[in-house]
This record gives sequence, structure tokens and C-alpha cells, in this order.
Amino acid sequence: MSGTIVRSIRPLPEQYLKALRSRLGMTYAAAGDPGGISCSALIRQSLLETTVNAETRATVHRLQCLSGDLLRGCGGQLSVVQTAENLHALNYSQMRPGDVAILGDGIHALAFLNERQ
Repeated sequence: MSGTIVRSIRPLPEQYLKALRSRLGMTYAAAGDPGGISCSALIRQSLLETTVNAETRATVHRLQCLSGDLLRGCGGQLSVVQTAENLHALNYSQMRPGDVAILGDGIHALAFLNERQ
């Protein structure tokens, strides 16, 4: 699949959003590069810090939830809420804070916080 898939965590813990917001302004680094955080690591670390369900936590930890894993739903932890040809074609009114947009075949992932972030 190329294009953009938006996946969502339901129910969404408020702590997850706080963890995502606490990382605003961090330096981006491609996976494996020192001195920053990758797109999937940002989402994964936020999930690991705030997930109270032991099964979900174990799944996120085991799969690592890299961008490709996020595309496939990270072991059933994320469900598809919409698909689009690209980011500009997404219906942002249907997105909720915490939703994850995965580009292309899992090349990049973005966490949606609000209509501006």
C-alpha cells in the first residue's frame, strides 16, 4: 500500500497524549542515528510509558513498533480509521489526538495532536 493510513489507539489513555506532547521540540533523528528520536521511537516510547495493559505493553515492546509495524497495526494495538492518497488528502476533521498517520509502506509515522501539530 502506498499513500497514507491513519491508525488509532482506542481507548486512548490521556497519559499517552501527555507523553507525546512532552516530546514536542525534540530533535528528529532517523532510526539508529544518535542525538535525537525517530518518528516510530517517539510513538513507541510514549506508548510504553503510558500503557497500563500488560498485554499491550508486552506487544509494543516485543514488536518494537517501528513505522512498518505501525502500518500493520503493531500487533493489533492500532486500528485503521481512514486511508488517503497522501497527507493533504486526509480528512483531518475525523482525526483525534493521538492518531498515527503512516506514510507510504511504513517509511515514516506521525502522531497527530491537533489541527496544527
